[in-house]
Amino acid sequence: MMAAHMPEIVPVLIDRFLEVAPTWFNDLVVAVETGRLPEVGDAAHAYRSGALSIRAHRLAATLHAIEAGADRADERCLDLLPELVRRLRAVSEHLEGVRAGPGATDSSC
Repeated sequence: MMAAHMPEIVPVLIDRFLEVAPTWFNDLVVAVETGRLPEVGDAAHAYRSGALSIRAHRLAATLHAIEAGADRADERCLDLLPELVRRLRAVSEHLEGVRAGPGATDSSC
């Protein structure tokens, strides 16, 4: 159950992020696998917007670094993918905790 002080939109944002994040991640992986850096940048940008909508700043910062590297045609941005996976897991676990209610979350996102 959501906390009484939580704005009504928050559960909607959480649900939507958890629903769409796997698609964004898949789009990013496909772009990486095809080696098309402009598509990597586009996918990271879309994903970053979603991360910012739920205030997942560390996840958004990682996505920004991937996007910026892709925009510069710097393939080293792909080295950030393991960090992206860790951050996505942390955010997803945090959001699941928020869904579960008070006392089930941390602030490491």
